[in-house]
Amino acid sequence: MWVSKQSMNFQFYLNVMNYKTIGISTAKYRIFDSGAEKAPYIIKKLIKGNFEIHNFEDEKSQIKINNKITKIYEKYKHEKILTIGGDHSITYPILKKIEKQFDVFWFDAHPDTYDNYKGKYSHATVLKRVSELPNCNRVYLIGHRVEEKPEKIFLNESKKVIRTDFKKLKNIKSKNYYISLDLDVLDPSIMPSVDHALPNGMKYDELIKSLDLLIKPELFGMDVVEFVPDNDSSGKSEKIIKKLFSYLNKKL
Repeated sequence: MWVSKQSMNFQFYLNVMNYKTIGISTAKYRIFDSGAEKAPYIIKKLIKGNFEIHNFEDEKSQIKINNKITKIYEKYKHEKILTIGGDHSITYPILKKIEKQFDVFWFDAHPDTYDNYKGKYSHATVLKRVSELPNCNRVYLIGHRVEEKPEKIFLNESKKVIRTDFKKLKNIKSKNYYISLDLDVLDPSIMPSVDHALPNGMKYDELIKSLDLLIKPELFGMDVVEFVPDNDSSGKSEKIIKKLFSYLNKKL
């Protein structure tokens, strides 16, 4: 059947508009002078995006930050949302609002499963806090490549958190799930703009193949976190950001 260019363009924009985009500016425990709190603003410029940004840089309490983030997402509980962080701590208050059983596909170089790291609700405890939510069914940890002793103990004992390889994603089925993408899952040779870079990370094409498998109607939301714009003068990271968000703009 012949389809006009106008119809094709309309269909494309319809697909993009399935997701609302929100920026959350926070990096409470950054290791550089400036960190992931800048990311939503820089990404907005790089992709020429038009989305709201909520700034929590001056808030001293992580619990207050979490409560304010949860209230923001309660307003949009019937919408699918792409969130641009900010550090990884934002994932917990986003998922607190989910009323149905859900799974999470968690891309990260680190497990983030400390019970306490500068408090109960930091970027280093966030996966553990998410796994404790009553409606969280499974968390599939993908691409991690380091474990400290307390994290290893938790991962070995947890019945909810499952370490897996991106090559096995095609065999995992879920009826309702979320993607949390920490950009340090990528190898620092292509994405150096992160707080805690580790070698032997995923290649960009491997990440895209993974997202191709996961971006389906059962996906109810996604975040992209831990981009530290000032930590790369080469321009490599900005190129990856543009490619990634161009892909998400077409895919979501």
